[in-house]
Amino acid sequence: MASPLSINSARLANEAAPDSPLSMSSNLSGSPPLTLDPRTQALLDSFWTEEADRKRQLEELTQNALGIVDVEEGGAGLAEDKEMLDVDTFRALFQEDWQISQFWYSTAFATKLSTFLHSQVSEDSTVAFLCCPTGFVGFQHMKPLPNTRLLEYDSRFEVFAGKKFVKYDLDEPDKVPEDLKGKVDLAIVDPPFLNEVRAVLSFGHFT
Repeated sequence: MASPLSINSARLANEAAPDSPLSMSSNLSGSPPLTLDPRTQALLDSFWTEEADRKRQLEELTQNALGIVDVEEGGAGLAEDKEMLDVDTFRALFQEDWQISQFWYSTAFATKLSTFLHSQVSEDSTVAFLCCPTGFVGFQHMKPLPNTRLLEYDSRFEVFAGKKFVKYDLDEPDKVPEDLKGKVDLAIVDPPFLNEVRAVLSFGHFT
């Protein structure tokens, strides 16, 4: 004989009110799987499609940047410079990394900046873009100059800058390639975190 205090959980669930937690939990196993609202699902599908396309284009860009240096030795390195991608493509392929305070220029601003900068230099000028990849892209896409360099901490940009990419760390402003020290005709400096001290220190090593 059952104790007066014993409880039959199955019977209790069956006898519970339809909207009670016990009744709802007992029916979960027989409920259909949860689905998103069709509009929400469409937005999610569109996002993943765009993300997959971005990764595909970035992979193609990376592969195109890799050229064979010595087939016999199996070596690989950056291929000869090709036509620079435009600012819209750059913004689509390379997401801003807010952890290192990356914020890209708009296409309109990059175009105006590039137009002005080209009016200040000649074909033989040495131009250095420090921490402003969008400016470099806009400038080189408008009219590529052979002595232009992109000094950046983010190595992702090497795939399109090629040999014009220079790995540079603002925390080590003295580590500047010898061929740039005191030889830069025009330097565009836009460091992250609005660090004026770093900007001044870095700028002094180029001009």
